[in-house]
Amino acid sequence: MSDSTDSRLRVRARIRRGALSLALVDFIFAAFIVILFLNAQDSYALLSVPITWIASALTVIVFAGLLCVVRLPVMPGTILFLAFGLWLLVVTFVNSAQGHYYLRMPTLMTTGYEIYVALRFANLGSAICFGWLVYYLCRQGQQDRLIRWVVYLGTLFAVYAFYIYLANFFGFPEPPRRFSFAGAEYGHHFAAAFHRALGSFREPNVLAGWLMVPLLLSFGYRRSPINLHSVAMGVALLLTASLSGILAVACGLIAATVLSNPLRPSVMARLAGVLLFGGAILFVANELIQVKGDYLSENVFGAFAGRLGPLFSEGLLESNRGYVFSYLLGNPVPLFGVGLGNANIDFSGDVLVSFSSLYVNILFSGGLVGALLMAAFLAWPIFLVMFERVPMNKINFYLMAGYVAWLVKYGVTSEEIQLISIVSYGLIMSAVHSHVVGKAAPPNRGGGLEGAVFGSSS
Repeated sequence: MSDSTDSRLRVRARIRRGALSLALVDFIFAAFIVILFLNAQDSYALLSVPITWIASALTVIVFAGLLCVVRLPVMPGTILFLAFGLWLLVVTFVNSAQGHYYLRMPTLMTTGYEIYVALRFANLGSAICFGWLVYYLCRQGQQDRLIRWVVYLGTLFAVYAFYIYLANFFGFPEPPRRFSFAGAEYGHHFAAAFHRALGSFREPNVLAGWLMVPLLLSFGYRRSPINLHSVAMGVALLLTASLSGILAVACGLIAATVLSNPLRPSVMARLAGVLLFGGAILFVANELIQVKGDYLSENVFGAFAGRLGPLFSEGLLESNRGYVFSYLLGNPVPLFGVGLGNANIDFSGDVLVSFSSLYVNILFSGGLVGALLMAAFLAWPIFLVMFERVPMNKINFYLMAGYVAWLVKYGVTSEEIQLISIVSYGLIMSAVHSHVVGKAAPPNRGGGLEGAVFGSSS
């Protein structure tokens, strides 16, 4: 009788543990959606605190809480990232103590030196924490659900971009945009003779970058690449008139095709469908969107031609990123770097200036040593996909395209790692794990190649 009672109690205990585990996964998934939603509120603040900062803080808090209650599987590439972060921490501390950077802060900065540097490291920490959360959710069988919601959020912010786009012409109400912590206000002023979509972001380029991964995933989300989500995000991407965003998507698709077997009929058909979709969207947008005004008088083709012409005729030094390339050519790259945030102070005057490139920022912040560590971290997903011969099914194809698109975009747009880009990192690492270990495999105990690459599992 006692044995029967004990058996029932054990079954009930397992059921309770299973229910708690499912509730925890649902909670982390809900937190993932909230964080990604807040991260897209790039141009807004809550009580003078940028909402993107709140998203970063929430990421760290959720990850720390999860780390306290479960044994997390180690995401591949984490050790490389931690080594990079530790190197930057040491270099920044040494140079801050010796270089008196706190005395050289731009005069229009609204934060102190310590907070300024701490925010830079907080961004790094939130990036790896967010990627780890994505990896954890995928290991819990949430990959399809996660991809679906990334596409939903991308569509939501594309539609919001349409609203803000029209609001500037018809005087519709919109939330007030925040000031930058560098001391300059963000407004609706564009260098191109074309009204560009901003959405909830500070710059059209940032909106374009945020849409790249959801757009590419929407091609594999349904049977046909042409669906409501892809059309909405495709048009919004074009309305940003972001050359870097559009060229990055093209480079991502080319790279994914090369990593697949480009001669396979399914791969060729997949690429052809996307190219036809892109061409159709571009043609329709060019015909329908004719913005007239005193200084806004060009269509989509005119805007792109006007921006491509100077690049081919005058080179990168004459582009709107010319000041970055001039600095890169005129200053030797340090072996050890000057520290995170310190490099921007060296680069700036009265207003803090962005390198607008993750790679240039890392070269001067972490030196050649830091650049090599970050290069290894960023290249790790591509290396594993090639080394482990991960099959390029439809979803993996577009995941890789989105990841490579961000590698291209980091060269000319953002000097810090963006949470939306790390989503593709975590998804690719989960796909590699599923291929190598298999969903039904027993927990890895750290032996052999799998243990070296993937670490332990929970």
